[in-house]
Amino acid sequence: MSWLFYLLEANLYLFIFYGFFKIFLNKDTFYSLNRYYLIFSTLISFLIPFFKVGIWNNEVINVVEEAVFTEQAITPNANMIQHPQIVESAFTLNSFIFTVYLVVTLFLVFRLIRGFIYILKIKSLNEYGIRNGIRIIYLEKSNAAFSFFNLLFIDPELENQSTIRKHEMAHIKQGHSFDILFCELIGAINWFNPVVYLLKKDIKLIHEYLADLEVTDSDMKKYDYAMFLIKQSISLQNLTLTNQIFNSSLLKKRISMLNQNKTAGWVRLKMLFVLPIICGMLGLSTMAFTKTYGVMDLYANAIIKQDTVKTNSIIEGLTIQEEGTKITLSFRYNDLLKKGMPVSKKLFVVNGKLIESGSFGGVENADYFIALDSDNGMKKYGKKAEFGAIEAVGKNIKILDVPSPPPTGKPNRPNLSPLPPPPPGEPKVKTEKYPSPTAARNVVLDRRKNEKFILPEMSSGRKSLQILSSSGKRIYTTFNYVNDWDGKLSNIQMLKDKTIPAGKYVYVVLITKKDNQPNDSKRGYLTII
Repeated sequence: MSWLFYLLEANLYLFIFYGFFKIFLNKDTFYSLNRYYLIFSTLISFLIPFFKVGIWNNEVINVVEEAVFTEQAITPNANMIQHPQIVESAFTLNSFIFTVYLVVTLFLVFRLIRGFIYILKIKSLNEYGIRNGIRIIYLEKSNAAFSFFNLLFIDPELENQSTIRKHEMAHIKQGHSFDILFCELIGAINWFNPVVYLLKKDIKLIHEYLADLEVTDSDMKKYDYAMFLIKQSISLQNLTLTNQIFNSSLLKKRISMLNQNKTAGWVRLKMLFVLPIICGMLGLSTMAFTKTYGVMDLYANAIIKQDTVKTNSIIEGLTIQEEGTKITLSFRYNDLLKKGMPVSKKLFVVNGKLIESGSFGGVENADYFIALDSDNGMKKYGKKAEFGAIEAVGKNIKILDVPSPPPTGKPNRPNLSPLPPPPPGEPKVKTEKYPSPTAARNVVLDRRKNEKFILPEMSSGRKSLQILSSSGKRIYTTFNYVNDWDGKLSNIQMLKDKTIPAGKYVYVVLITKKDNQPNDSKRGYLTII
């Protein structure tokens, strides 16, 4: 859900910027400065989440350097069983939230496009002519006047045509339609944030302040102009994409600002307070949020070098070669999946982008590598880096393909995890004498109905059971199973009191006769819901 976290972070910054405007800048008469502040602060709010300041990180990092490659073969392992990834339901909370967000966003974008088309339709039906590059469109008996880019819509019967045209020309020359279109797009993307609606209203209000100032400075007295606006305030048009001179919802504040004394020039220095606010946001972006969408480090902490990896070293299935510019993964061949599985469980990040495990065989042409241990990796990347992380940095990095599987012809040994030792008093079973497991019926365990895991019909004898995850990790085991497991909790010490997630697992059953001689072994899939 990185897209949602990004939007929430960006909207937090937008809220802070807008709060600063309402508290410190809203009543100032620096209309142009306020206009640019609102536009650029909104843009900056959505850019800051992509930046971080590495030196502010408290993480201890290790730069991997000066190592030499040692070729790693892909070999089968009889003590580990690999299975397909757990299949998750297609309908999740993440997909639901994304669907709702996308539907509302598309609706608002569609409404925006429809408004744009409506304006063009009015233009095509009522265009009068072109004056000084401005297209004039007459709207007879509409009692309205508004502008959109270089289009001026006006009722030819309105009084004070020159005043109205000067007002709308100010909107056109100052490019106010770009601001409105920008705010409408921001509103469509961030419709869940009430600040964006207040932002759009304030932008339009500032536009009117600027246009009113243009008129009253040279054409009319402020009192006469205010009376003219009040008289003509009833408008039949309500188009969100346009600047409207007779917008009654903004009229009260416009008249109030006409009589406002000009703010002293030194008050502009308040804008300097924006700089520490931006620094604070960069600090939040760096230290308070664990995210995967950061792409640029303004001050990287990669210059810190501690415990560097020495020549000819291999780290948990990783090999560094060519003076620290190339890293190669070791693989273990999986008989069931017919492909190699990476030995290392570390998270790989190439220039800020996470690389899916098992989809690549290594990285070359890197400028340097940074190794993070489990604690520091989880601080930076969350649960995905619970086994640590390797960051590769470089402009010309190349992702290597997964190595080819070993040649066929060798007998495949069964990938069975070793059984736990029998409890005291029970005879020890020599598991190596068991035959290769044969397929058993797949089973579905519905925990919502408090069902128990009932083994399919098998030959008689004592049944030792193992439940394995997709990575071959044991999550449940027992030496004498009596169909009593509810699929909720594990009896493995390190996993006790942890709920087992829904998904697809593998069960392996070893059957022993009463004379303690090997009899049979079965393997099948268990789907827990």
